[in-house]
Amino acid sequence: METIDDLPPNIQHRNAFRTSLLPHEIVASRVWLHDPGVRFNDAPAAPVQHVLMLEEGVSLLNVSAGGTLIRISVPPEIALLRLLALPVPQDEDNTVRRQVPFRDISMIIRIGLRKDLRDILVSCKIVRATMIRTTPKLTLYELATRFYAWGNLTGPVVQWYKVRDGNVPPVSAWITRRQLTKTR
Repeated sequence: METIDDLPPNIQHRNAFRTSLLPHEIVASRVWLHDPGVRFNDAPAAPVQHVLMLEEGVSLLNVSAGGTLIRISVPPEIALLRLLALPVPQDEDNTVRRQVPFRDISMIIRIGLRKDLRDILVSCKIVRATMIRTTPKLTLYELATRFYAWGNLTGPVVQWYKVRDGNVPPVSAWITRRQLTKTR
């Protein structure tokens, strides 16, 4: 019999449900690919410096309160995996680290909470990037991400919050409400 101690080390621990999404349920209206640690201006127009901005071809496949799986389709001339990978940093003794880091990704997502719609801005660490398929017209990628900060876009200035306890409260509330309405 398996106990908690016997679980493999790569098991994922979550503070909330991971739920699959229909294309219209949570929409990512703008997505920015940017270097880690880049700050947004007071308005959510764009980060101070960004590598790429996408307004179409982005959909969320599933979401939890702490991260999401993003599907991106772009023309083949945009080599997204090349843009995602930062130069491999070297340690103090000039040895190359084994794990290649990725740039960060931020996006505005619209979540329907109760009777109101709320736009929030989330910044994510990319933990895995995969090219799924390529054709002469487009290339399909999937990015697994983990949220690290979110901003409330209801006021004139973005109110930033760090992700605490592994969740973004508006996303967690939406998932919980969705799961409860499914059981009725």
